[in-house]
Amino acid sequence: MKKYRFYLASMGAAFGLYALLTALIAVHFFIDTDIAVRDGIARDLPHWLISASKAAARLGQGGPLMYLSLVIAAAQSFRLKTVKHFALWACTSASLIMIVGSVKMYTRRGAPADPQPGAVEFFSKEPCGGPACQSFPSGHVANSVVWYGLILILLNHWASSQARRTILASAVSVTAVANVVSGHHWLSDSLGGMLAGSGILGFLLIADRANPRIWGWLDKRIFTSRRSGTTRPFREIGGMRPERSSGSPRGWQSPAQRTAPAGPH
Repeated sequence: MKKYRFYLASMGAAFGLYALLTALIAVHFFIDTDIAVRDGIARDLPHWLISASKAAARLGQGGPLMYLSLVIAAAQSFRLKTVKHFALWACTSASLIMIVGSVKMYTRRGAPADPQPGAVEFFSKEPCGGPACQSFPSGHVANSVVWYGLILILLNHWASSQARRTILASAVSVTAVANVVSGHHWLSDSLGGMLAGSGILGFLLIADRANPRIWGWLDKRIFTSRRSGTTRPFREIGGMRPERSSGSPRGWQSPAQRTAPAGPH
């Protein structure tokens, strides 16, 4: 119960800070810091480090992580005969679209490499349907928090809690720093992606630890139906009996039926 409350408080804090950061950028509070960090990277860091950071930023590529987690979720759901893992994957995809994707499209912020004056501000770009006008928040950082977090939830028995935390923190840190150093995102973009992803991950942890009766109720209706300790095939659920195979003769009986004593007539 304590962990449940901790995850709930962490989710609320992450989403609250995400909303606060968005509001501060909207009133130009964070813009000077973003510009100073961009200019300092271009002036002081070697070119090879900036090039290497562009490769490291691919750790947060959403497509490969999404498909990898889908394969793991589907395998776990069928192996354990529970819908929970696939439902967590579906909730992750929907949450990223609603909480990250919608804000990207609405704020229309330019990237650090954009030569247009004022590209750092919200609503500085026309709708374009691509990364050139969807800098805030960083989707790569949000992806690294959410998808790596989901994969570690799905494979929670394969590594200790300390190892899972180390893997997640390393992946998120490398992705967040690499996106800023490479010039793909402003510093506040990475912070926004980290906060948005942390809020979504908190929701996934709560859902993963939801009342087992909820998942059990769904599992019985999707995978099996148990009565008196027996398990019936999926096609018998809901009172439906399996149909006789078209290849069996009409008067066919099982060996048990043929050897059973006849009842009184």
